[in-house]
Amino acid sequence: MIAYDPLVTFLLASLFLAITPGPDNLYVLMQSVVYGYKTGVFITLGLCTGLIMHTAAVAMGLTLLLQSSPYILPLLKLFGAGYLVYLSWQSYRAAAIEISLQNHEALTTFQSYQRGIILNVSNPKVGLFFLAFLPQFTNIDQGSLVEQTLLLGGVFIAITVIVFTGVALIASSLSDFLIGAPGVQKVMHRVTGSVLLGLALHLVLSI
Repeated sequence: MIAYDPLVTFLLASLFLAITPGPDNLYVLMQSVVYGYKTGVFITLGLCTGLIMHTAAVAMGLTLLLQSSPYILPLLKLFGAGYLVYLSWQSYRAAAIEISLQNHEALTTFQSYQRGIILNVSNPKVGLFFLAFLPQFTNIDQGSLVEQTLLLGGVFIAITVIVFTGVALIASSLSDFLIGAPGVQKVMHRVTGSVLLGLALHLVLSI
């Protein structure tokens, strides 16, 4: 079982990452503005179905790797730290995404759900992020790493559903502000980059 303090830290970090601008939540926002709230919700469910797959892959793969060599975990943490630094750099240099409103034929619920799954599963960066993010909150002395990883993945997914559903709800009413305020997106990208850099430093210090 994961200790209380790292679990709270993980929850807060997951919440912040869910609410800051990124490809997934901006896609949900854009599709909700264009197609409506229901479309955004089903895209979110599709995205989270993909996250379940990534969580299972990380949980099983991490256990097999650790059983093969005692040096795997430090190397994995170094890899994770390096990847988080890369994501931080990408966030700092990211340009604001322009959201355009056009008239489109409404998507079916299945199409929305399918798009969410494809968007998530076909993006290898999501799996790499989970591989870098989840292990730093696990502890081999506190029980099964598979169970800890699945718990963390479940928490992340639950937070994602709540936050992205909220994004879908308010997207239409805030569409004018979001389209006309690229400076807001730029600030959020900078803050996200700082958080990712802090996570990378935390990971290196835990080796």
